[in-house]
Order: sequence, then structure tokens, then C-alpha cells
Amino acid sequence: MALQSLQMLQYRKTLSDIGRKLTDTDMRSIRFICKDVDGLTKRDLELEEPLDFFEKLEERGVLSDIDLGFLKVLLDMVHRKDCLKLLESYQNGTGTYAKAASGDHNRQPVQAMDHDRHHGTGHNAYHGVGPVEQDGASCEGYQPVTRARDFSDGHVPQAAAGPHPSLHQNRGMIQQVREVSMGEDLSDVFEVVVEEIGRDWRQLARKLHLTETEIVRISEDHMRDLREQSMQSLLLWKKKMRSQATKAALVEALKKCRMMYIVDMLEGSYFR
Repeated sequence: MALQSLQMLQYRKTLSDIGRKLTDTDMRSIRFICKDVDGLTKRDLELEEPLDFFEKLEERGVLSDIDLGFLKVLLDMVHRKDCLKLLESYQNGTGTYAKAASGDHNRQPVQAMDHDRHHGTGHNAYHGVGPVEQDGASCEGYQPVTRARDFSDGHVPQAAAGPHPSLHQNRGMIQQVREVSMGEDLSDVFEVVVEEIGRDWRQLARKLHLTETEIVRISEDHMRDLREQSMQSLLLWKKKMRSQATKAALVEALKKCRMMYIVDMLEGSYFR
């Protein structure tokens, strides 16, 4: 089996293991924290099964087998050190697959440890371990760190147990991770475009290089809701292009569609 397939299998197994460990209380907290994630709908935020919710995070571009930083922050915020260790075991194990694929069978993939045997299964059996960073300063009860947005490598520094971070601090962390994962924040820009573009969203989607299949799927998934169709097309473009999805790139596409009235709004006093 190819290295990539082996790694994906272990990634899926790790998410499954984490899903079995998370309690209903954990999931309620995670869904609440994720209210600020671009593209998550009210229905998404009502999903109770961890694996279903993880799938939505993957669709929004904030979780993948090579991008675990966002999930680590979420697990840290709900104080699930055991689940963080499962992710670390997965990351440590991925290097062994390359050796296995190249014929080195002397080393075995690192297996995720069953921490329930050592720490119990209830939520109260775990203690907070991660940082909530605000421009280099630590929140109450947490150790200081030197950078506010260094999550691209999936590393979450250890910190002493302390009180839960406030909602304001949680939202600040979500914004920081989102900027690392997704690039420029275009929330306000998207709102303007969605409000103005109407039925012409398909024309813009084609200029943004969405495929006809993707456009049809968006139309079918959100029938009779033009606004949501438009928003989902923009979110899909951002998911695909990530850091290359910028306001400047969107403005250029709008110009090619000759939608100058929207360009004027985006370049006008509203955004100054």
C-alpha cells in the first residue's frame, strides 16, 4: 500500500480514537468555540457525533491529515491532554510509514496509546495543557509564549493547568488559527459580495476557477437560497486557494465579470 494511503488510514483511525474519547460535554464546548469558523452552518454546529463534526471541519479547510493545528487548539481548550497525545502519536508515526514503504520493515508504525487505562474516561479526569495566546502574552493561569500565531506546524506548547479561557480569548485564538490555516480574513468582503451579486454568482464562480461540477453541487445543496449558494461558492474558492484567496484576487475576478458596482463597494470608503 502506498505511503499516502497508509498515512490517511492512520489519520482516520486517530480521529476515530479521539471521537470515542470525547464526551458530550467536550463536544458542546467544541461546537461553541467553533461558532466563529467560516462556513460552519447552524446545522453543522448541532452535530453531536465527533466524526461528523470533524468531517465538517475538513470541508471548511481547517483540518486535514497534514494540518492538525486547529484540532490541537480545540482539544487543548477543552482540556483533553489524552487526545492531544493521540495526535502526537499519529504525527510521530507518520515518519515510519516512509521507511516501511521503502522496504525498511524493522520499524513498526507508532500506535496510539490507550490513555484511558491511565487517566480514566471522564472529563474531570483531565487537566488543561495548552496555551491561549494573545500577542505573546499568556492568559491567566497559562505560561507565556513568544509567538501568537505559530500553529502551522501543528505544535501546541505545554502549559500548566489553569482556569478555562474566556469567550473573548477563545475567539481570539480561533481567529489566529484561522489566519494561519486560511490566509486573509475575507468575512466582511464576502458579505458585501453575497449581498449584491444575486443570480450572477455562477459567473463569478467560473472566474474564480470553480468547476461546473462544483457549481452544480452548490446549487443542488442549497436550492432556493441564492445568498447561501453565493456564500458557499466563495468559501469553496477560499478553501481551495487558501492563502492565495485574497481581496485583490477577488476584485480582479469581479472586474473580469464587469461587476464594477461591487468592485466600487469593495474599494470604496466602506473598507477604509
